[in-house]
Amino acid sequence: IVHVGDTNNDESGGSPTNSQVNNNSTDYLKNVLTEMLDNLALSQDIQKQRQAVYKDLDSAIDEDHQRKVVVDDVSELINRNIETIQKEKEELQVFIRKTTGQLEEIEEYVRKSRQDRIDTVSESSMLKDSVEANVDIIQSTVGDAEEINQLKSDVQDHLKEIRKSVEEYQTAETERENMSKQGYAHIIGELARTQKETLMLKEQLHESKQKMLRDPLTGLPNRMAFDERIALEINRCKRNNENICIAMWDIDHFKKVNDTYGHDAGDRVLKLLAKIIQTRVRTVDMFSRIGGEEFVLLMPDTSLDNALSLNDQLRDSLANSGFHYDGAPCPITASVGIARIEEYDNSESVMRKADEALYKSKREGRNRCTIYTPEV
Repeated sequence: IVHVGDTNNDESGGSPTNSQVNNNSTDYLKNVLTEMLDNLALSQDIQKQRQAVYKDLDSAIDEDHQRKVVVDDVSELINRNIETIQKEKEELQVFIRKTTGQLEEIEEYVRKSRQDRIDTVSESSMLKDSVEANVDIIQSTVGDAEEINQLKSDVQDHLKEIRKSVEEYQTAETERENMSKQGYAHIIGELARTQKETLMLKEQLHESKQKMLRDPLTGLPNRMAFDERIALEINRCKRNNENICIAMWDIDHFKKVNDTYGHDAGDRVLKLLAKIIQTRVRTVDMFSRIGGEEFVLLMPDTSLDNALSLNDQLRDSLANSGFHYDGAPCPITASVGIARIEEYDNSESVMRKADEALYKSKREGRNRCTIYTPEV
């Protein structure tokens, strides 16, 4: 995990002062609100509002009024996030209702087509019976006829009946065929529209998920994305006994960067870190921002030695990046803790090991990488 910012430990001993208690309370509030902000899936048009709240959180919120303003801003973003989710839910409900109606139309079309086939068979049988009956009558008339004129008249009458029956059958068949073609064309059109709407909905859902899984400042995967990925990697490790490592990062004296140069400089440092690591690791690796000032690099199929070598190179790249702000040099370094996922590990235990290794790097002078060992 990459922690950005140092934890100030009181090594002097003794009871905490009121100032320390207030600072701890303020830090806790910042952490809670930051985590809430990180987990919001916001539309593009209100991303800047979240960035503004991030900066307010980084500023001092020691007074009750300041706390209330920041909490109100976070509440507003949460409400807007709820409205966005509700809107997407309503759109999905409309789509489901429309799709259900289209499926009912298809079901009705199939039922009617089946009934039409039954009616066709029935009418065909009736036509056959009618023709056969009239033919029988004609044959009987021919056999009993005594006058040719009367015979002609009777035969013509029965032929007219046969012709009438055939024409009625043909008319009914034509009507059924036309109705069937219209119904088929309608159903095909509805299916095409449904398919188009389905694709649009899938794209919207994919876009919403991507927003939920991305950190808006750095563009890196966020805590939700990391939690999903590490769970998969831990299961894979248990199945295949593969080497999988994680590295926790902490930018040295990050609070001093914010205090000295301002929060815009701090944001640029975070983006710089993201760019350096993201462009130098493999596609199978995952570098995530999992909290306001926390980052983690997950490295599948990587031994501890290779993980140490890679993170040392990345750390060196950051230290030698030549970062400037407003024309003034602003040296940036980072401390790193590395741990391997073991078969008995879960996400909490392996991150705890990496965190212990990280703080050993900090205790021993910062700007270094440390591999976790049980003695750390």
